[in-house]
Amino acid sequence: MSTLQETKLVKICKTCKEEKPIFEFTKDKNEKDGINKYCRVCTNERTIRTKQSIVQNHIAMRVQLLSLTNSRVALLKSLLNTDTPKKNLEEAVSSLPEASKKRICSFILSEINRLIEMTEDKLLKK
Repeated sequence: MSTLQETKLVKICKTCKEEKPIFEFTKDKNEKDGINKYCRVCTNERTIRTKQSIVQNHIAMRVQLLSLTNSRVALLKSLLNTDTPKKNLEEAVSSLPEASKKRICSFILSEINRLIEMTEDKLLKK
């Protein structure tokens, strides 16, 4: 170790493993010496990677949600445009991934119940 390290004027970054002056590190009250274990450059790079990852995950979730919504709408339209809705439903649901089947089926049941209630309300009003 250098004499500078012993007098705490430099510190080794845990990421890049470079010995740098302490002014290239931020303060961290949780560390023994009060100085962050990662240099500013490495901290900034890690922050950028984390933010990019968060944005990518958010975009992926939105795409998945939209595709599920679109598949639900398409499924309902196909059910309404057929003479044999049960057969069409079985064909449509069988092509879906296993995780989506339960959600789609519960959605369809709730939509069918909602349509039945609307129809009953209209019949009662007449």
